Amino acid sequence: MYQGVTDGLALLFTFQNQLYLITGIVAGIVLGALPGFNASTAMVVLLPFTYLLEPVESLILLSGVAGAGIYGGSITAILFRTPGTIGSIVSAIDGYELTRKGQGVRALGLSTTASAIGSIFSAIALLVVAPPLAVFAAKFSFAEMFVLIIWSFTIIAALGGSLLKGLAAGAFGMVLASVGADPMNAYPRMTFGIPHLFEGVNFLTAIMGYFCFSEMMRISKRDFILQDVSQYQGGYSEALNGALHTLKRPWVLVRGSTIGVLIGALPAAGAGLANILSYSVQKTLDRDAKEYGSGKPEGLIAAESANNATEGSCLIPTLTLGIPGSNIAAILLVAMTLHGVVVGPRVFNDHGAVVYALVFAILFANPFMFVFGIGLSKFLGKVTTFPIDRLLPFILVFILIGTYAVRNSDFDFYIMVLFGVMAYFMQAHGYPMMALVLPFVLGRSLEQSFIIAMKYSSNSPIIFFDSAICLTLWGLIVVTLVGPALYRRRFGRKLAPSVAE
Repeated sequence: MYQGVTDGLALLFTFQNQLYLITGIVAGIVLGALPGFNASTAMVVLLPFTYLLEPVESLILLSGVAGAGIYGGSITAILFRTPGTIGSIVSAIDGYELTRKGQGVRALGLSTTASAIGSIFSAIALLVVAPPLAVFAAKFSFAEMFVLIIWSFTIIAALGGSLLKGLAAGAFGMVLASVGADPMNAYPRMTFGIPHLFEGVNFLTAIMGYFCFSEMMRISKRDFILQDVSQYQGGYSEALNGALHTLKRPWVLVRGSTIGVLIGALPAAGAGLANILSYSVQKTLDRDAKEYGSGKPEGLIAAESANNATEGSCLIPTLTLGIPGSNIAAILLVAMTLHGVVVGPRVFNDHGAVVYALVFAILFANPFMFVFGIGLSKFLGKVTTFPIDRLLPFILVFILIGTYAVRNSDFDFYIMVLFGVMAYFMQAHGYPMMALVLPFVLGRSLEQSFIIAMKYSSNSPIIFFDSAICLTLWGLIVVTLVGPALYRRRFGRKLAPSVAE
């Protein structure tokens, strides 16, 4: 299995292939940072240009785009609260709050380092433990995915705040996720006779409105994005300070990267779930949980390490079983098929050199991405000091272009504005935003998993308790719901001064 390691390294470390890798990284950062684009969209844009390349050249180029595209989506999320990708939703929370405090450059340093380490972690997992992780991922049927998503919902519910408002926001998120064609019978639901809603509410369009347009409405009343321009901290020293802070939080990095690897290895899970789940777990375990959402560096580290850790692990079921673990993996699978690379249990033996070149490209792309990220941070952070009346028109133009680029539909403009206005009033009345986002993003997957699992079991709910994985997840659900209350009861007096607002 490891016979192609030397050949793969030799293929990667040629001048031409290193140039393709750097080109992919630059293209991924630029395209990933644009609202409406994401890593998979950037890969699709560049896929036609790989037809004339050799197999290893095309895969190296696309691997650079994949990792840098995920990271690029976090840049605008941190600076302008505009998630470039679904996987950077949570990064827009604490990352943007750090920016408002004048620490945008430091936040970029945190993000760059956490992203690079998460991606390295996933590449090592792909290199070393691909076969056993693929077997584990194959055991996740629709029943296991259903219970996993339920667990992610309970984590959000256990994070505190108003339970009633959280439940109301979550229920509304599930309603929004149900808009469109029924996943089994294609029967239209809540479309109100509007053809554009037959496919449902587009996630990225809604998220741009929910996070960015609502924030643009808020900051239009102010002179600057920053709370106090005099507090702005720029320069490479701040970016390196963020990088050092990240390295001093090894357990946050390891935990986030592990969650990202495990979620990435599951078919159809992806960076969005990893990003949200890692942030939620970190917030649950932190003694200062109430600081999250107001610029907590550990929240950004957990989110960024997890979403980039899905890059390599999503290839585990793809390479060994032929089952794409995400949109990124599906596009790489298309590229491999176009170039005659047959995936499956024998892929490391039959195409070892090409596959190992791809794995090492994911691994060694991170030093380049780190250098580019730190190098650009000083200039990107400076943009946040511009007056709002000069900055706002450009941001709105990018939002509108990105909204239209998702589906080439002007109807999405209305969806984006509607979600922006809704989020504006939700924040004004104390409704937790993440309580709506998670059910909205994962609601359709939850429904599909439930329906298909029930059909497999002849409508018997026993299927959700019929495997060791399901039982373990149900146990985690109980611990998640009961654990925090017991912990507060046991240590409440001791922790009260540290979490008081």
